[in-house]
Amino acid sequence: MMGKILVVDQDHWMSRLTDGLLQKLTDGWEASFSQDAAEAITVAERGETDVIVVNTVVNWTDMPVIGFSGMDRIPEMHRNGVKALLTIRDRNPNQRVIVLTSPSTKEDEVVSYCETHGAEAVLVKPFEPAELAELILQSQTV
Repeated sequence: MMGKILVVDQDHWMSRLTDGLLQKLTDGWEASFSQDAAEAITVAERGETDVIVVNTVVNWTDMPVIGFSGMDRIPEMHRNGVKALLTIRDRNPNQRVIVLTSPSTKEDEVVSYCETHGAEAVLVKPFEPAELAELILQSQTV
């Protein structure tokens, strides 16, 4: 086994599709999925995965009330995933995080904010699964 990937996306079907494709395209990486950002935080804290792929549109049960600078620029629907990125980077600065986001009127703001705050890469949907797999494989050498 090459490594472990956690895919966090509230869309169960998308998570399963991404999970299956990643297992095929990443040559032996173990992929798992969750629909809740809280699990990504826990996994990052424990150092249980090599790469976390988090969608900006994601559920977060029991989200703590945390103030993050500049979040007013981020559309409401994207805030949970962006907060997950920031919390993961705060709790485990070495954790590799790739962010997926949906097209929006403030897409550039979301991408810029995530890149500035520690995302290894940001992909805007729709994207080619091979593109995500390539980023994961590149993360081995980062």
